[in-house]
Amino acid sequence: MTIHLRPTCRSGFSLSALRRHKRLGLRAAAPEAGRGDIIDAAEARPLRHAPDASQETLAFPELLRRLGYGIDDALRLKWQARDPRLARAYLDVYQGVIAGMRRQGPGSAASTGRAIAAALRHGRPERVLELACGNGEAALQLAEATGAAVVAIDQHPASLERLARAAASRGLATVTPRLADIAAPGEPPASFDLIWAEGCACLLGFERALRLWRPLLRPGGLLFVSEPVWLSTRPSAPARQLWRSGYPGMAGPARRENQLRAQGWDILDRFALPRADWDAYYEDMARQIAAAARDAGPDHPALADLRREIAVHQAHGGEYGQACWLLRPASR
Repeated sequence: MTIHLRPTCRSGFSLSALRRHKRLGLRAAAPEAGRGDIIDAAEARPLRHAPDASQETLAFPELLRRLGYGIDDALRLKWQARDPRLARAYLDVYQGVIAGMRRQGPGSAASTGRAIAAALRHGRPERVLELACGNGEAALQLAEATGAAVVAIDQHPASLERLARAAASRGLATVTPRLADIAAPGEPPASFDLIWAEGCACLLGFERALRLWRPLLRPGGLLFVSEPVWLSTRPSAPARQLWRSGYPGMAGPARRENQLRAQGWDILDRFALPRADWDAYYEDMARQIAAAARDAGPDHPALADLRREIAVHQAHGGEYGQACWLLRPASR
């Protein structure tokens, strides 16, 4: 399930809708994004608008999860509470745009390949778990590059069906798409040598997600995780507004790395998604919006929200980005 938290999350929702749904998808013209390094924007002073680092903000109510609702269900309930007439029409159009995209969050084969290469320097995995796999671009690449058995989970059946067809067409019998929740993958402890979480930890809260997933690793196992981060200590009002509803707990890379170390993770590799990954993502989104407008109408509110997100990226993308880490539990 790819969480489309646009700037970094993947799952079929964007910031625009993570206000109304789960996926954020922002990107940025990072000051040095072309270098591929994490840009740390003077984090000595906490952002005034940022929540305390010790507090994790969930992307949707924990109560609904405990009652058995998934992210989509929670968002639909929220919309129905506002106006039942709009709930289905909005989400159908919105999800149709995201599902039609090649990737449901910023990224590229090159960036995924860089992370896979870093992981392979520490050994070849036998079993891999990809969380929020979306249409499965990363799952397929993982299977081809590592030769491992890849379990790819998502909460969107249509995305899993696309992945199953793509895996069959490539002869990748080692890929197993499975309908499951990233907060409760349904796998026994110590089951995987590598866990892959591109842009989805933000759906649960960064620290909480890592605590939930760690027990699934075998001894010496690795976790790859990417996360939306602030690159500016003084983000503009449009950027703050875009992220405030979707991921109010977003922090800078230095704060996240402090949290990683506090939880007992060794950082084996780090990089930032380049600007080109964000640009390609939003170019694809614009094409899907144009196609959807032929049926839904150019002024449909879901399409208007998506266009606004693109506009914020174009004007303020350098103020936020997506940091990527390859992690291993620290030896004690």
